[in-house]
Amino acid sequence: MKAQATLMNITSDRCKEVILRNLSRIMDMRVINFDMDAKLLTFLYTDSTVLRKIQQELRRIGFPIQHLTGQRHTNLEEVAGSF
Repeated sequence: MKAQATLMNITSDRCKEVILRNLSRIMDMRVINFDMDAKLLTFLYTDSTVLRKIQQELRRIGFPIQHLTGQRHTNLEEVAGSF
């Protein structure tokens, strides 16, 4: 599945580095794009459990999700195959 999250508290490139480093530890997810100006993180994830882990980690490191939009893929293998 694909989602876009608008994050809070983004102030510098250091914030981006912290977010990307911490999210890279979560299995079954991949960051596609991070638009610093819009504070918009676009990522792929495999299921709702992974999405909850992403949300928890972002909250834990001080960058909670302000707004989340998602889009389901009809073929989960397409997403899983990209990891």
